[in-house]
Amino acid sequence: MEFANELRFAPEYEQAHKQIKKGAIGKAGVIRLRRGAPASSRNGDKCIFQALGMREFDWLRWTFGEVDRVMAREVKHTNESGQNVHYALVMLRMAGGAIAHVELSWAEGTEHASFELTGDQGMITHDSRESTPIRWSRGEQFLSPTFPGMDQKVPCLPSRDLLAALDIASAARESVRTGQPVTLMQGGDDR
Repeated sequence: MEFANELRFAPEYEQAHKQIKKGAIGKAGVIRLRRGAPASSRNGDKCIFQALGMREFDWLRWTFGEVDRVMAREVKHTNESGQNVHYALVMLRMAGGAIAHVELSWAEGTEHASFELTGDQGMITHDSRESTPIRWSRGEQFLSPTFPGMDQKVPCLPSRDLLAALDIASAARESVRTGQPVTLMQGGDDR
């Protein structure tokens, strides 16, 4: 089984990955990622950690290494117009010592993503709301970077990366359920 994660191939994320690997920020400290999308009545049955978080979890592992511990909180409610508003915060302790805060939200006016990557020697930031020259939106769903009729394939990633991102999403759900952190061990958790 393989899956495609376009974050690995998105110019901003790919360049940030390369800069991190070259040591541009030094030893990573606090990492903040945010992904938001409009609220929708269709989001009610979806797992926010899988639907919005999988790409971020995979990119974090690819860039900063394995995740040791996961702690998550989420808030859900239905607004006046019947849309499910959903917010989650996932805190990850990376094996290298960095702490990642991943905010996921189905309560935004438009789709957007951002990151702030800090270390002891610098910081790299990106906000899609400030740097997207072309915005194409249907209001409630993430859109592929390809347009209809284009046959563009994003290279697939190994199954182990998919499973590791799923482990993080599952650990986040478990942490929400129990109110406790969940420890992961070598790509799988020890629950």
